[in-house]
Amino acid sequence: MLKFNLQLFADQTITSGGTYTISESNSTITIATDEEVTLTGSSATTLDEVYITTTADNANLTINNLNISNYSNAIITLGDGANNQFNFTGTNTLEVQNIVNNQSGACVNVGGGVTINGTGTLNATSFSEINLPAISRLNRERTI
Repeated sequence: MLKFNLQLFADQTITSGGTYTISESNSTITIATDEEVTLTGSSATTLDEVYITTTADNANLTINNLNISNYSNAIITLGDGANNQFNFTGTNTLEVQNIVNNQSGACVNVGGGVTINGTGTLNATSFSEINLPAISRLNRERTI
């Protein structure tokens, strides 16, 4: 696997595994590979309205020192595969602030199966009038 350490600006599609730094708010990042992808940021800087979506069947996503706050909708959406990997290192804060009606507004939505691992901290908060958990399955089941 090639290793990249690239900075992402605005809307980007990642097609190869590697390490990528998110530097801009108001971004949509699509991960179109099942190779390991690490998204890194600065835990001291809050990025607003960043949406991360995987389109590979079995994503392998690591977040490192990300601090993201969205007004609505999920920050991370993992695909429909049975073997998604969601990992975290460093200090990470994911916050969705205003979820109404039936929006998919958990901080992390999972379409299929997922294994969650981490050696750092993950603070995930979803402020919702319909009591969505911070990590949720897209089919609205309440357990992972």
